[in-house]
Amino acid sequence: AGGGGGGNNCLSSVYRGHEQEVCGLKWNDEGTTLASGGNENFLCLWDVRQSAARRRRGQFHNSSHNGSDVVAPRLILRQHKAAVKALDWCPFHRGLLASGGGTADRTIKFWNSNS
Repeated sequence: AGGGGGGNNCLSSVYRGHEQEVCGLKWNDEGTTLASGGNENFLCLWDVRQSAARRRRGQFHNSSHNGSDVVAPRLILRQHKAAVKALDWCPFHRGLLASGGGTADRTIKFWNSNS
């Protein structure tokens, strides 16, 4: 057990879209979309199916991370006015994501990720 140097910890993808620290992550219930919030006020949506299809076709624009695939977000939402730290998917409405902005924002926004 534990970390350090073993071949079992192989990095397969790097999702790159934030300009500052990532401070929130949440997978949807289906495991197909990852929402990430950042200190630059971005909310990024990452489509696992899209990145898997690109991997099968060998269409990655950058492999500078020790041979791992670098993936861009499907969507970057810039409507928050502060860091996006709180994220959660609605358990009874598929594709509905709630995001909370920090001190300068103080809002909870709802997003339909299906549109």
